[in-house]
Amino acid sequence: MVIINPSNVYIATLRPTAAPPAPPPPDVFTTRLTQTVAELNAGETINILPATYTIPSGEFSVINKGLKIKGAGVSSLLQVSGTTSLGTLQIAAAGVTLEDFAITKTDLMAANQSPPETHNIIGVNGNNFTARGLTITGQGPGSGNTWSGLDAYAFPNFANLFTPNSSGRVVRGFNISAGLTGLLIENSTFTNVRQPAYVNPDTIGQIKNNTASGTRGWVVQCAPITFTGNKFSNTEAADIAMLRASYTGATTGLACTNSAYQALNTLTIAANNSNTTYSSQAIISDQRNPTGP
Repeated sequence: MVIINPSNVYIATLRPTAAPPAPPPPDVFTTRLTQTVAELNAGETINILPATYTIPSGEFSVINKGLKIKGAGVSSLLQVSGTTSLGTLQIAAAGVTLEDFAITKTDLMAANQSPPETHNIIGVNGNNFTARGLTITGQGPGSGNTWSGLDAYAFPNFANLFTPNSSGRVVRGFNISAGLTGLLIENSTFTNVRQPAYVNPDTIGQIKNNTASGTRGWVVQCAPITFTGNKFSNTEAADIAMLRASYTGATTGLACTNSAYQALNTLTIAANNSNTTYSSQAIISDQRNPTGP
């Protein structure tokens, strides 16, 4: 086991003979984490002690071994900023677990850019990934604004959907790569981010017992994800958006437009998440819970 805490400027295992740590600079978290990942073997744990850690714009860490990174709840706080489509934390191995810590995005990007400025806080490109007990918070779309506007990029036929109060900003808790298996996101809280997660085609997994507030909803594109026990409040568009397209999954063999895809995805939402409704003809299904979380 290795501990990262604000008094360590180097990576030291917990040995009685370890040298006393020296005071660190304020923004060395990614350096420490990268060094720690290099030292450990798959199956080991990195513990993040209670403190606030700054990850400046442009910095990132790649987790390329099947490690567990565990905090002490919201008192283990990572503050992130800037833009990156790949992720401030980039999951590049199977069997990674992120557990019990908080991430807060501290800045707003420019609004309504073409292409849009994007910050995917965690990028996942590894099978059997688990996120458990995370608290991910953004700054929202900006005072007086809505999240809307991205449709102009995602759907070119709707290029005039910007309104005076739309921001088009893109801040996601997770961007999940295509074709993965064993995805699990559970018992986590997402506040004031555009999407808790965007799941790309053909990824298989579960999203359960999470809470989302002030978002534009989970987005799943042609992927058999099971949603259970999730709660929503103050959703701008759809709590869970199921995007269909001309695509057939390489692993599942399911086409987004056929009844099998609907049965594995959208129809299970209404059955397993309280107070939800679903129209089988809708490309985007509105799952808002009018009674709150």
